[in-house]
Formats: sequence, structure tokens, C-alpha cells
Amino acid sequence: MMGVNMNRNFVATRIAEMISSQLNISIDEISNSDRIYHDLKISGDDASDLLEKIVQEFGISFNNFDVDKRFPTEGNESSALFWFRKILRRGDIFVETTFDDLVDYVANNINAVRGNL
Repeated sequence: MMGVNMNRNFVATRIAEMISSQLNISIDEISNSDRIYHDLKISGDDASDLLEKIVQEFGISFNNFDVDKRFPTEGNESSALFWFRKILRRGDIFVETTFDDLVDYVANNINAVRGNL
């Protein structure tokens, strides 16, 4: 790849390409402040597919990413428990994760993995 310090712009471009392909939208429609679940509507199997592509491309792990707190599972939004919890909290029950947050996580973990080699 690009040595110990993976270029963040490269990571951002590759992830934007993955999202663009998955959602069938232009890369130009993805902004740094877009929230992956809330704005781009990536959840469940789509979120799993995206994260798996990132793992395969960059060789990182999402073990410390708290995926369950960031994305609902498939069908979760239609459950009564989901809506009950949402009403009790008076808002969303998932951590807002922006495109920038995802890129930062990936870039930082790539550099940590490469630094340990």
C-alpha cells in the first residue's frame, strides 16, 4: 500500500466509491458530514456488507467500533421494542456516525496495523 502513513484521502475516496456503488449514487452526493445510517440509510445487511468490504480492502477490524450501537440490524426498525426504546429516549437510539467518522476510524486503524508490522 502506501507505507506506514496511509493517505487519508485515498481511504476516503475508496470508502466513497464503495458507498456510491452500494447505493447506486454519485460520489459527489456523499459529503463528509453525511451520517451513514441517518442520512445515507445504510443499516442491517447493507451496513454489514459495507464494513466487510472495508475489512477486505484495508485489512482492519471493527472490533472496537461498536457496530451494534451505530447501525440497526435487518428488520430491527420494524420491531415494537425498537420503537418503544426510541420513544423512551425521545430520539434516536443509534450513535450518529458520519462519513468522516468512518474514514477516520479506518485510516487510524490501518496506520496502527501497519505500525505494528
